[in-house]
Amino acid sequence: MKGKNRQQSFQYKTWGGKRKGSGRKRHTDELAHRQRPALNSNHPVHVTIRVKPGTVSLRRSRTYKVLRQAFRTARRRLGMRLCHFAVLGNHVHFIVEASDKVALRRAMTGVNVRIARSLNRLMNRRGRVISDRYHARALTTPTEVRNALGYVMNNARHHEYTASALPDVYSSWADMDAVVPPETWLLLEGWGRGRRRSRRANE
Repeated sequence: MKGKNRQQSFQYKTWGGKRKGSGRKRHTDELAHRQRPALNSNHPVHVTIRVKPGTVSLRRSRTYKVLRQAFRTARRRLGMRLCHFAVLGNHVHFIVEASDKVALRRAMTGVNVRIARSLNRLMNRRGRVISDRYHARALTTPTEVRNALGYVMNNARHHEYTASALPDVYSSWADMDAVVPPETWLLLEGWGRGRRRSRRANE
C-alpha cells in the first residue's frame, strides 16, 4: 500500500498592513493632516485656501465674478459667517466666525466645492482646483484679530499687486455685499482694543 498523501503546505501572499513607504504620498507643499483643535464660537478664524498651479489667476474680473458668487452663497451657511476676505493671485484669505470646528469644516468644504466647480466651468476643464486642505488659525485676543485684519486687508500691497492705499477691489473692504456683519465681540469692537494696546506699548 502506498504511503498516505501528505497535505501540501501553501504560503499565502499577504497584502496590507503598515509597510515602509506605503500609504498616500503627501507632496512637500501640502499641509499635514493633523487633527484640528477645538474651536470656540467666540473666536474668529483666519482661513486660507490655495489653488493648484495652472489655475487661472483669481485676480481677474471674470474669475472674481464667480468667486464672489460663491462667497455670497456661502456667507451665512452651515454655522459659519464669512465676514472678510481678500483674493490674491493663487490664494484667498478669509476671516470667518463659526460655531465649532465641525461647522467650519462643513462650510469650508462647501465653499471649496463651489469655487472648484465655478473655476473648472470657466476654464472648460475638470479636475482638482484647491491644492490642499485649508489652513485655519483661531484669533483669540484683540491684538491677534487686529493684526489678522491688517494682514488680510493689506495683503494685495504685500504681494505688490497694488501700491494704492485705497481698499483693494478684490477684497471685502471694497465689496461688503459679499460678506455678512460679524457677531463676535472680537470682530465687532474688540480688535480696536488691540490697536489701543499697541499704541500704548509704543509710547
